[in-house]
Amino acid sequence: VLLPRQSIKVKEVPSSSLSSYLYTGFYTKILRQLIQSSSISLPPIKPYNPKGFKPSWFNSDLICAYHRTPGHDTEGCKALQSIVNNLLEESDLLLEEEEEQ
Repeated sequence: VLLPRQSIKVKEVPSSSLSSYLYTGFYTKILRQLIQSSSISLPPIKPYNPKGFKPSWFNSDLICAYHRTPGHDTEGCKALQSIVNNLLEESDLLLEEEEEQ
């Protein structure tokens, strides 16, 4: 479910530290705001079977806020990254700089 163009404010980040910023909560913050604005809905929770097949990247110590299951963290969630990229490409999502206080 997508609403008309949403505006999400993010702090300006120097390009030299962009990669570290992306892995310290960028997608987590956007996910929280997309949920609060009802721009996306979370997928159904798939049952976790600790004895089942696990891909090589699976890490049971990490939990994704989008999927709400163990296996990977929110920042590394390919599904969420794809959703955010699609919203940006379709102009349904606009990132704005957060004003310094």
